[in-house]
Amino acid sequence: MTTSHALERRRSKLLMNVQRRSAATAALQVARSNAQKMYCSSADAKACHLSRMDGSPKLVPDGLLVEARRLNVFEPFKGSVPYYHQYRGSKAPRPICSFPRPLKVADRMAKDLIEAQFEPGRHYYNWKGRGSQMLIRSLRDALATRGSFLIIADVRDCYPSINPDVLYELEILPNELVEAALDVRRHSFVRVDPEQLVGGGAKRQSVQRRQYWHGSPEQVAPRGLMQGLASSNAILAVLLNDIVEALPDNITLFVWSDNIAIVCSTENECSHANDALARYFSEHRAGPLSHTVSFFGHIKEQPEFLGYRMALNDDCEPTITFSYANYFKSIRRVLRAQQVREIESVDEALRHLTSGLPALDPNVLDEVCDLISEHLWLADPGDI
Repeated sequence: MTTSHALERRRSKLLMNVQRRSAATAALQVARSNAQKMYCSSADAKACHLSRMDGSPKLVPDGLLVEARRLNVFEPFKGSVPYYHQYRGSKAPRPICSFPRPLKVADRMAKDLIEAQFEPGRHYYNWKGRGSQMLIRSLRDALATRGSFLIIADVRDCYPSINPDVLYELEILPNELVEAALDVRRHSFVRVDPEQLVGGGAKRQSVQRRQYWHGSPEQVAPRGLMQGLASSNAILAVLLNDIVEALPDNITLFVWSDNIAIVCSTENECSHANDALARYFSEHRAGPLSHTVSFFGHIKEQPEFLGYRMALNDDCEPTITFSYANYFKSIRRVLRAQQVREIESVDEALRHLTSGLPALDPNVLDEVCDLISEHLWLADPGDI
């Protein structure tokens, strides 16, 4: 038996070695590449990830170490990779990959290597220590101090549109690891029902929305940068990190994966920023890519971003409230909990309602609390 704590120490030591090599000049690229490969070949690092996948026991069975020693993340996977469709109303579904065990270890090791060698700029938030709530609070502050005009956009079909060749050009991962695990062209895929996968219950929510999309399932298969992998968001952070250099200096940029918000002081600044964004994506090394603008204007029009809605309060100051979809979803959750007596008071209802949305402004919480007290406490969730 080996302790999981000991495995973590050895894994961290290997990653620190990769980090040191990555700080060296290009003349030492061979040394950096060797450090990357050493990490990927480490049985301790592989066993650490296998242990996490099995529930992170304090004592790691010897059999797990044997499995780790046999596992070669540079060896091409010979089976089929399952994927399922994540439905999004009338939009085409996302093909979400569910990597088999050997590929999942390779994927997590790729994420480790990227995080050891790369730190995104302050504008990028889907990163360790930079969650969506930090982004929303920073966005509110920027709207209060930098300007009240906003562009909200996303990269059109971002993940499928990434050219897989760019994964080899980044020089941040061993080419053997990219070819064996991350290059979508090297795999065969099989579409499955989400309920066949571990954790299928959580994935059933998207299945309920499949009735709103009328395309052919065969039209949507994994391509580009595979969705559902631990490494894909990290790779996207590397690819979009230079976006800030392509935009005007007088704007404030926020990026969450393929979601973009740009704060400007005037409508004219918004136009210049939008034009620069279009040029950036059309010339992108992983593309060409393109973006779709969902909002362009003043926040008095109450745009929505990442489940929140921007608005002006009575003092004409920026405030953060629920998006309309999250508002009704949260109310339904409260009412269902009240029906089964999970909650007994309005205070409990408020805590239940705002769980997962901590960036809401306090005055918004007061208004919601009053609404629950006066109108909804005995309502039927089916009516909301």
